[in-house]
Amino acid sequence: MAFPMPLIVCGKVPQVAIGVREGLKPAYDAIHIMMSVESGINEIPSLLQGYRPSANDSENLGSQRYGQKPVAIVTGGGYSDDDFAKMRKACEGLSSVPWLRHDLSNSFDPSNARPKLGLEYGKQIAERVKNCLKELAESGKMNNDGVYYY
Repeated sequence: MAFPMPLIVCGKVPQVAIGVREGLKPAYDAIHIMMSVESGINEIPSLLQGYRPSANDSENLGSQRYGQKPVAIVTGGGYSDDDFAKMRKACEGLSSVPWLRHDLSNSFDPSNARPKLGLEYGKQIAERVKNCLKELAESGKMNNDGVYYY
């Protein structure tokens, strides 16, 4: 697949989402960044089918380069199990891309202070996302619907 590979990112904190977007470059392009469950439910299905989102979302911090279908959906730690399930259900049968979730149980080194939510934290998260995507590619799972933790 040609670079950068398009991703959908679902976050809750704009500064973290911007850090993730920047940290994913140049290999990945966060084409659309959602900041709520409702946006995810309404917009991810269209994006997975290769369509532009129907609403003009002023909160969208993504590149908005909608030329290719996304290869994965990345959700941040602010989404509960219920939130995540609602977004996945809205997309049932529309695509076979991996869904990445933040593994909150493995997020922080207990010997260090919890990182401040901001750009640098977002870039740290992006590194974990890139590692997860690399593992999925190496194991041939990039075209498999499933839930994978980073």
